[in-house]
Amino acid sequence: MRRGGGAGALQYVPELTWMLFLRILAENEERELQAAQTVGEKFTLALAAPYRWRDRASSQGTKHLEPGIGTLGGMMKFVNYAHAR
Repeated sequence: MRRGGGAGALQYVPELTWMLFLRILAENEERELQAAQTVGEKFTLALAAPYRWRDRASSQGTKHLEPGIGTLGGMMKFVNYAHAR
């Protein structure tokens, strides 16, 4: 947030909210996947790669440097326009 040119913290709320959503979704899906595997059921993830938390947060992830980290609104541009890629 320091790289945003002095932007206030409130301007980052949408981006932080999206990141928290991805993290919570990943944790829930991991539990659901384990439960499905335990009973032998098929489980489908809600988000495909490269849009999952592990693709964004991990240094080994395919998209961890996107979407323009350090630019104000970079995450929201990604969220709003990723489907167009």
